[in-house]
Amino acid sequence: MEIALLKLMGARTRVVVGMILQQSLLLGAIGYGMAVAIGSVAFEQFPRRVVVGPVELGGLAVLVAVICVLASVAGIVRALRIPPTLVLAG
Repeated sequence: MEIALLKLMGARTRVVVGMILQQSLLLGAIGYGMAVAIGSVAFEQFPRRVVVGPVELGGLAVLVAVICVLASVAGIVRALRIPPTLVLAG
């Protein structure tokens, strides 16, 4: 509903898309950073170890970014389908 309100107030579609994409990538980066930090601390606690090098971490970062972009595209499509007049009705 907030996005429909922004559209009703005259926000451009580009601004709305940028806002959603930025939030999605920020959440993905925070989650990736926390996972790497927790993984490096907890690495010594496990008896079987899998070596994860910088190449794997870089690939994982790219994968997280792709997933965040695809998920935000789904959210953007859904958010832009809400008619701005719906905000006025409820």
